[in-house]
Amino acid sequence: MKKLLASLWLCVWILIGLHPTLVEAKDAEKGTAKKFFKWTDENGVIRYGDHVPSEYSQKEQAEINKYGLTVGVTSAAKTKEQLVEDERKARIQKEERRKIEEQMAKDRVLLTSYANEKDLETGRNSKLEALNGVIRLTESNIAILLRSIADMTAQAAERERSGQSVSDEVRRDISIKQDLITKNEAYIKAKRKEQEEIRDQFDIDLKRFRELRTVQGVETTGSMPSKQYASVPKINDKAQELTAERPEPVSAKCGDPLSCTKAWSLAQIYIQAKANTRLQVVTNTRLLTTEPIRPDTIGLSVIRTPDQEGAHIIMDVLCHNSPEGQKYCRTSQVQAVLDGFKDYVEGH
Repeated sequence: MKKLLASLWLCVWILIGLHPTLVEAKDAEKGTAKKFFKWTDENGVIRYGDHVPSEYSQKEQAEINKYGLTVGVTSAAKTKEQLVEDERKARIQKEERRKIEEQMAKDRVLLTSYANEKDLETGRNSKLEALNGVIRLTESNIAILLRSIADMTAQAAERERSGQSVSDEVRRDISIKQDLITKNEAYIKAKRKEQEEIRDQFDIDLKRFRELRTVQGVETTGSMPSKQYASVPKINDKAQELTAERPEPVSAKCGDPLSCTKAWSLAQIYIQAKANTRLQVVTNTRLLTTEPIRPDTIGLSVIRTPDQEGAHIIMDVLCHNSPEGQKYCRTSQVQAVLDGFKDYVEGH
């Protein structure tokens, strides 16, 4: 009996000693609490142990407690390919953030620059009108060059009929003018393309403007669809008639390089004094002011075309793109500006 009781007490003490909580408590008191890990070997078999073998240290591993529950996971070290992929995704995210920030900046400019759709249209039309003015001026320059070539060609033909030879200088001058015409035509083509880009950008801005104002709960001002303005601004029929009656360009003559240099300087002084707009283009062959912004103002354009003796310096007037502006262009004040150019350039 005594032996049986002793055996029972021994079993109780063994069970108590082996209880996990008590074991952990005892180990903790001694500072010797053990850790257990779980990992997968090269054959896909799950392994357990109090340490992870070195050959599996870079693979995913889990720390488990005495109950077999996971208390922590260490991810596997990333491969070179995974690191490259992470870098690629980071670049994509960075670019997406940049685009978002850029769009936000554009939105702020759009909302602070325009109060309504009409303002957008006005801004678009102003840009188109400015380009139309440049195109008209360039077309005028082409017409002047064509007339000059026609005169020179007629004179050359007359010399040949009379048995005289045409000088190389004349041929060269004609070639130079033809080259200028080609360049001016290419310039006009580029400006028309720029106009199309402005119209396309307007469509994008108008759509975005409406979206932003809708989000803000602000009703936009109704206006005509942008495509209805595809040809804006165009001169109406009456304005076209007035344009046809504009004063003819005036031409001054210089006979040698020294006098041509002086004449070109005088031409610049003259248009700065007579034009109502600022001088924006100054080269050895072209002077140009900005387009007039009011009907009662003018801009001026001067080009220099060489010939066999020296050069012609031709001035043309830029009128406001409106019936009133074209009417002002035919006044005696404007004609006086044109009439005074030749005397000023050749008489000093």
